Amino acid sequence: MNLRENFAVNMKTIFKRSNHSLTEFADELSISRSSLQDLLKGKSNPTLATVELIAEKLAVNPLSLLSFSEEEIQA
Repeated sequence: MNLRENFAVNMKTIFKRSNHSLTEFADELSISRSSLQDLLKGKSNPTLATVELIAEKLAVNPLSLLSFSEEEIQA
């Protein structure tokens, strides 16, 4: 799995636990809903600033979005 795909899997796993809707979270990030969906599907390459912002809004360490497997996050 490449880093973009790993980010997408981890972000999706953590996002599902949050109480955000896609539209609500996209607004918080100041991106379009379709851009957020692309990130969640691994179709987009986020900047490091975007990774940091997403991590802040999801209250996780930015590295957890990039480095852990889905199984480790769900544990």
